[in-house]
Amino acid sequence: MKKLLIVIVIGFVAYFIWPTRYAVYAPGEGPFGAQVDGPTRVDRLTGEGAMLTRSGAWKPLGNTRKATAFEQPAIDPNANRRPSNLHNQQVRDQQHQSIESTQKAVDAATQQQP
Repeated sequence: MKKLLIVIVIGFVAYFIWPTRYAVYAPGEGPFGAQVDGPTRVDRLTGEGAMLTRSGAWKPLGNTRKATAFEQPAIDPNANRRPSNLHNQQVRDQQHQSIESTQKAVDAATQQQP
């Protein structure tokens, strides 16, 4: 009885909680973000992409995968050029510079002490 309950719980999680078949991306994101201005989705099994039209239908865009359905999706070559990513990189650079300058100040202060 315990094993049956465990199987039911695992089945419930797999059916209702596990990620859906489609990965849905906001406008400008995902593998087709640079090509499409609207929301897109990619089938996790086949890699087929689709764009949501104004009528509510999904228009096929193409495939993001090469040979098998288990490869990683294609990476957007413009992903690092987006303003949000550039801003994040600038913040990381400033934090790194701040840490370095603080470390130099601490080193200088400890060297001056007798």
